[in-house]
Amino acid sequence: MCDSELLCYQVTYQLSAVVCHHGATLCSGHYNVVVKDGQHWLMCDDRLVQCPVQNSCLFRCLVVLLLL
Repeated sequence: MCDSELLCYQVTYQLSAVVCHHGATLCSGHYNVVVKDGQHWLMCDDRLVQCPVQNSCLFRCLVVLLLL
């Protein structure tokens, strides 16, 4: 419930990208990004773009940044 002095909004965010890290530490390893393109998720990794993204690849990385 909202305090009468505050304006209350119901906000829904849509995830548009996820930055992932693969490696032992944040200073070593490899970064890539998963980006939403319409109804598809694309894995962007250096020069390679893969579609569709398998859900399991996100569970094998450290998520560094979520972009809304």
